[in-house]
Amino acid sequence: MARFSVRMALQEANAFSAHHFLHPVLSGAPVGSCLVVRLSLLTHINSLSLKTGMLSSGLFADRSRVMLIPKRRTWFFVADGAKARLFESLGFREPWNLKKEWRDDDARLPARDLEKERPGRGHTIGAGARYSIVKRSKHDAAESAFAKARIEFINSALEEFDQLVLAAPPAALGEIRKGLSADVIAKFIGVFDKDLTNMPDQELHEYFQRRLERW
Repeated sequence: MARFSVRMALQEANAFSAHHFLHPVLSGAPVGSCLVVRLSLLTHINSLSLKTGMLSSGLFADRSRVMLIPKRRTWFFVADGAKARLFESLGFREPWNLKKEWRDDDARLPARDLEKERPGRGHTIGAGARYSIVKRSKHDAAESAFAKARIEFINSALEEFDQLVLAAPPAALGEIRKGLSADVIAKFIGVFDKDLTNMPDQELHEYFQRRLERW
């Protein structure tokens, strides 16, 4: 039972008492047997107190002594090659918070706006076949630098989260996963090879709730 109230516990205790204690007395049962039933009643009430979370010698316990299970801290990292958001949640039904957001203007610009150069042409010695000298564009370099910085951030924050969900388009996802430490990867509870960076915060939260059983 998900919730077991004090009121329910008392009702059950009263029913147990009427059946197992008062009935033997009224029917003329020996006093010794009534005392045994009385002890059984106390044992039953103590078991009910455990259900209500009251852990003391009496029925109504000091709640400060109840041990609370700490909630798991889950991070949701949603990124592409130029922007990323990091959310934090303490439970499946709990609200989540935007913890950090990053953008890289150079990586966001189309490659042509970053003066992408054409490959050079030449000849191999003694073969006559053409070859290409491929130069990496500023756009590609900016995306790699952006991913590397995010990877370093997550690796360095290992102790700040208990679980991790990662969502990125295939190219960015591959680069990010390749750079994450084994300890970080061990905390994965979900990986999505999809670009979700343009989805509003609330829709993104609902998206993960539909696809993950719990966190």
